[in-house]
Amino acid sequence: MNLSKNVKVMLLVSGTTEVDPTNYDGVLFLGNGTKLEVADEKGDVAEVTKGTAGVLYVDIYRPIESAGKLTATLTNSSGADLYAILYQGRVKPESWGTGEMLISPVSIPSES
Repeated sequence: MNLSKNVKVMLLVSGTTEVDPTNYDGVLFLGNGTKLEVADEKGDVAEVTKGTAGVLYVDIYRPIESAGKLTATLTNSSGADLYAILYQGRVKPESWGTGEMLISPVSIPSES
């Protein structure tokens, strides 16, 4: 599977960027801090905490569409980035950034 064509990666501004998971199987929030909270419009909250700053994630698989958009908040991040990775979208390929896909060349056995 080619990951870059099957996900949409969004760089978030903590607490201010809404993510709409409609038409995706799920969304993975990923950041580096001591606390990561993800809330929906109904007020339900998922929270992960850690004693010292480190990689935190919240993976919401098959979000309930009636819950609406999701908002993530990362605390004690020392300016670290917060990402949302939407996966298995209904429309493919995804287009979300500038990059290059490389395909490893076929190995050819050396002749002795």
